[in-house]
Amino acid sequence: MVQKDEVITINPKYVGPSFESFLAENLTEEEITLIKAKAKFLNEESSICHLSEIAGMSKEEFIKYLGANKISICDYADENEFLDELKNA
Repeated sequence: MVQKDEVITINPKYVGPSFESFLAENLTEEEITLIKAKAKFLNEESSICHLSEIAGMSKEEFIKYLGANKISICDYADENEFLDELKNA
């Protein structure tokens, strides 16, 4: 699984089907939609509310989906920010 800060390199000499056509041949439309929604979340391109709609899920279902894929919906800059948030909970 690609992590948020992981860099992916692509072989410039690669000749073959595009990644999108590979996905289309090997995954269902629903799986592709979920992968795209997950990628948009990791790239901070949209809100959970919007992405859950794209994925055809409730917000709760989408949050659980992210969690099942080991993706946290909380992004704390450091431990102190997390501890402050925990105190105020």
